Amino acid sequence: MAQTVEDSISIDYVPLMMQALKLATKGRGWTRSNPLVGAVVLDRHGVVTAEGFHERIGSAHAEVVALKLAGLRASGGTLVVNLEPCCHKGRTGPCCDAIIAAEISRVVIAHADPDPRVAGKGIESLRAHGVDVILDVQSAEAEIINRQYLLFKRLGRPFVTLKMALSLDGFIADAENKSRWITGTECRTHAQRLRSWHDAIVVGATTARLDNPRLTVRDVPGPQPDRFVMQGRTELKETLTMFEGEHAAMRVGLSLENSDWAVPAGTDGYPDVSAFTDRLEKEGYSSLLVEGGSRLAGSFLTAGLVDRLVMYYGPMLLGTGLPAVHGWGASLLSARRYKDISVIALEDGVVWTGYPEDEENVYRAG
Repeated sequence: MAQTVEDSISIDYVPLMMQALKLATKGRGWTRSNPLVGAVVLDRHGVVTAEGFHERIGSAHAEVVALKLAGLRASGGTLVVNLEPCCHKGRTGPCCDAIIAAEISRVVIAHADPDPRVAGKGIESLRAHGVDVILDVQSAEAEIINRQYLLFKRLGRPFVTLKMALSLDGFIADAENKSRWITGTECRTHAQRLRSWHDAIVVGATTARLDNPRLTVRDVPGPQPDRFVMQGRTELKETLTMFEGEHAAMRVGLSLENSDWAVPAGTDGYPDVSAFTDRLEKEGYSSLLVEGGSRLAGSFLTAGLVDRLVMYYGPMLLGTGLPAVHGWGASLLSARRYKDISVIALEDGVVWTGYPEDEENVYRAG
């Protein structure tokens, strides 16, 4: 082990961790089932010498990127990273091995990794090799940016976002079932960015028939989510736009006779959404965006599978039309309430985001 970081140096790790978190978010959407991770390397005198982030699934992890850029300057220095370094070989080698080989003397971590292959083993490995480990620096902030990953690992199912575009009085279509366009260009661009942050996207058969959506990411940089449609009781026409191209949307139905995926029927006679998310988890999908329509929204809410609600409000009143949710309701006393609310005002609408208040707090490392 090289000379360690000088104990006489007083370092505030909070701004350094916040920088690591900022770096981590650069990989949003690209890392897929992997977490968002950023890393900052300080030399033995406490001077920042390199930074890195996990760019996309299969690429080098943040720690390895930063250490490679730091080179010999990392010896005896400090690594600040928002998630416990891995100690197993997956698509890339163990980050703990790279940290030890670089002769880093101290690692500052926001929180442990719930992945069973890591889950404290990375911290144990580092300490066993004489590395000083500081834990729980800005852990709450770090858990927020990795909400999708943490829920996926702790609950064993995809993180589900329910997205709806609706009028100010709560309708997603007018009395003639027309919904184009309730929101404007800026809201739709924001929604495409939201798509790029998810592994998969799903709509119901009625939405597919009436709107003929592409369900693709356009106008913003980002990866394309895999597309699914709940076919239900009737077959959909092959001429729909979502079935064009090399990676056509996959049909989810009650049998393989007319579907790509078959799942059991729910109590409403349509494909069961819980069985669908179970299948997604088995296939490695860590996040799902539900885009409509009202029956599908009601099914996910009834099943308790909505982890984030994103509402795009267009600046209009309809007075009548198609309600946002079908087949699900609550009284004022039993209504599902939301927390961690954010509101973004755009020129052509408002984006409202919230998380279920009564949901078990699975994001905390504990």
